[in-house]
Amino acid sequence: MIDAIPSHALVGLPVVDSGVLQVLAGIFFFSLLFFIGLSAVFWRRSSRWRVEAVRLRTTLDAAGAPVVVTNEALHVVDANAAATSMLNLRGRGLGRSRLLDRLSMDGDVDEDVVRSMLERDGKAVFNASVEEADGTRRSLRVRMHSGTIDGTTLRISVMEDVTTERALCAHYERFLDHLIENMPLEVAILSPEGKYRYLSSSFLVDDRQRSWFIGRTDFDYCRESGLHTELALRRRAHRMEAVDRCETVYFEERIVVDGRQRRLAWRYVPFEDEDGDVLMVLGFGQDRTELARCRDDLKEARENSARASRLKEALLQNVSHEIRTPLSGIIGTAQMLKSEMDPALREFMDSIEGNGRRLSDTLNNMIDLAGLQAERLDVKPMMLDSVTEVEDVVRACRSEAERRGLFLEFSAGDSEVFVLADREGLGRCVRSLVDNALKFTKDGGVAVDVSQRDDSAYIRVMDTGVGISRSVHHDVFEPFLQEEDGVDRSFEGAGMGLAVAEQFVRMMNGDLRVHSRKGAGASFVMRLPLAIPTLRRPSSSRPHVLVADPRQETHRLIDHLMEDQFAFEFVTELSDVDRFAEDHSFDVVLIDAKLGAGLTPDALLARIRAHPVAASARCVYLDGERRSGRRALCLDRGWDAYVAKPIQKLDLLNALYTTAEAREAAR
Repeated sequence: MIDAIPSHALVGLPVVDSGVLQVLAGIFFFSLLFFIGLSAVFWRRSSRWRVEAVRLRTTLDAAGAPVVVTNEALHVVDANAAATSMLNLRGRGLGRSRLLDRLSMDGDVDEDVVRSMLERDGKAVFNASVEEADGTRRSLRVRMHSGTIDGTTLRISVMEDVTTERALCAHYERFLDHLIENMPLEVAILSPEGKYRYLSSSFLVDDRQRSWFIGRTDFDYCRESGLHTELALRRRAHRMEAVDRCETVYFEERIVVDGRQRRLAWRYVPFEDEDGDVLMVLGFGQDRTELARCRDDLKEARENSARASRLKEALLQNVSHEIRTPLSGIIGTAQMLKSEMDPALREFMDSIEGNGRRLSDTLNNMIDLAGLQAERLDVKPMMLDSVTEVEDVVRACRSEAERRGLFLEFSAGDSEVFVLADREGLGRCVRSLVDNALKFTKDGGVAVDVSQRDDSAYIRVMDTGVGISRSVHHDVFEPFLQEEDGVDRSFEGAGMGLAVAEQFVRMMNGDLRVHSRKGAGASFVMRLPLAIPTLRRPSSSRPHVLVADPRQETHRLIDHLMEDQFAFEFVTELSDVDRFAEDHSFDVVLIDAKLGAGLTPDALLARIRAHPVAASARCVYLDGERRSGRRALCLDRGWDAYVAKPIQKLDLLNALYTTAEAREAAR
């Protein structure tokens, strides 16, 4: 090959040894092999990177939320389609963009805070917002996590759109603010250490002071406003108690605001997290200044009322003494002179006696009304036969009806209607109703009847009188009120009779109603509790009564009178009581005095009480001799009741009723 080169071309060229050429060729060959191998390595690695990049891109695009991958300096490395659109990341500008420059972070969060969270926890969560191309602003919750790929630190940020949630939270915040501001309470939120975080507009202070209050304590408030430190000490003590016990604490305080003393009732409510640690203390204060003033006024009014009641009572006592005494003399003298005077003058004596009685009745009603209103009258409900009681009143009033030319009739649906009432009170009520009916009746008359239904007895007084307008029915039982007022009214009277009757009935656990029309008469209905139905019950639950009496006739009489109300056992000797087993007990024991011959009432009672079957029984003394003073002696020596022979049903019912009543109350 060298021979083929012209000789003149070789002139001036250095002569190269063939060994050097071989070395150079070897170097070239090995260099070529090295570059080929290095290229293969780079090709495989870049291929793997492409696979990882495709895999990462697929993962990012598959995520529903916007996802951004940044390097350690928070420059954007990659982002899925949702993040690219939202953050306006395009083409070559992708790698030059910093994620935090694209976001507006909320609150006190900045890049240093985010880096600090990443270094400490390996993650960071914060709120931010971003403005899109169309001007819409979205609220985001960013969750950033650190990761390493092939030794390279990457930050993967997932952004959750919380625009709707934040709007809803803002709505509820406004709602809660509106609710708190319109509550009739002073609301405060304090840290466990006592620093104020929130104050409602209804708090003690104005708007300027309210903003000053945030972050300060009650001690600061006392120093600033010149209040005594006691206020802050008291609040701190109750707040610490609420925090330590994790329970609501109540307390009251007095505070002077703008020169006016206010009384507040506070409750401190601890608010805990899921671990039981107190995050804050809620304070709710209620202004009780007006309530305290009303209580003070009420106390003063009660004291004034008590003084007025004492004066009224003293006045009534004086009036009772100063008027009743002369009236008794006038009425008594009129009755005495009436029998000795000329018949032509007796009419005048009748007028004197009648007016005296009228004045006496008015005085009695006034005193009774005052006693009923003050609840000083002693009303003792007992078992009464209302048929007998009402018929006695009607019989006593019949002469007055005849004098007026009116009829007065009585009827009853049953021969006996037992009620629980005060004997004197029942008589006064019926008498007032009958007198009222006669007074307002010019023609016709009055009918009175007694009936029973369910658990009540009804006493009706019906007349053919002038009647009462419906518009004044609610005032009928008010004292001193009448349908016609003034001195020229058609009918006389002070307007107290019906008021006294209504209050008597109410104290006997009943009620009094009126049914009337103007010009069509009136009907007054008195309802009282019925005694007998309260005793009717199945035989297994009736009170057990032991009757110890030597006469079989007494056994049959008692069993006949009350077999529906009580379960009876009969013996004729005290020794017969021993035949009852010790587990058998009686609620009532009736003992005839003859069985205790030679024993005093207290000795007989002791012997009965000593027996197990009668140890807790109600003991009734049956006296067939009606000895004088025996009732008082028996009751004084411990007997529960006394019944004289011959036995009357009403007396026996009253002796046994208390036991049945107590047994029923215990059920």
